[in-house]
Parts: sequence; C-alpha cells; structure tokens
Amino acid sequence: MSTYKVIGKWRYREYTPGEIFIANLESDVEARAVKAGAIEVLERADTKLDPKWATPPRAWTATA
Repeated sequence: MSTYKVIGKWRYREYTPGEIFIANLESDVEARAVKAGAIEVLERADTKLDPKWATPPRAWTATA
C-alpha cells in the first residue's frame, strides 16, 4: 500500500482534489495517473518483509 494525494482538478476514483488516500495501485495504473497529473506519490510502501527484522510471536517459539 502506498500513500497518494489527488492533485488534479477532478476526482480520482472516489477521491476529491486535495484528498490523501492509501491504495495498492498496479504500477502501470499508478504511472498513468502520475503522468496525467491526477495524483502524486507521497509515500511508497515496501511490502517486502526483511527476515532479519521479522520476529515470530513467542508462542510459536516456545518449546513444549
């Protein structure tokens, strides 16, 4: 999921100009909307989980 802002004069999907929204847009859809001046990317989410930062719940690692 990434954070976007509607910067065009018209609505983008259900969002009004100036509105900030979070969505998971396909890369080609995002690229077209940005190129058209409809939205701007405020923050790109990295959905990849780095294994060195991943910690399973304690119950998963407890020995019985």
